[in-house]
Amino acid sequence: MPARRDVPRDALKAAASPVLLPADGRRWATAAWDAWDDVRRAVWTALRPPTPREAQILALVAEGHANSEIAERLSLRVKTVESQLRRMFDRYDVTSRTSLVRVAQRQGWIEGDG
Repeated sequence: MPARRDVPRDALKAAASPVLLPADGRRWATAAWDAWDDVRRAVWTALRPPTPREAQILALVAEGHANSEIAERLSLRVKTVESQLRRMFDRYDVTSRTSLVRVAQRQGWIEGDG
């Protein structure tokens, strides 16, 4: 079963099939499907700010600290830091620490250029 947030994307993808729509409709559905990831990211990002602990981790990531340094500074296990980062990667639909920091800066959760 697809994740709940993937259902609209999957519906748009299916609508773009030649069986369901003529060429003009397929172009529209394909464009809508391509735009879905940006919309989903904006909505999820706007609705779910980081927890106080996640904000601490984000600030240290933005300063360039490694997971082991973050764990030591916050009295956490490295696995806990990794887990928190993985959750934030999923929540904000990013694949790197740099992208995560950019999202946090744009939203004003941490200081920086964004």
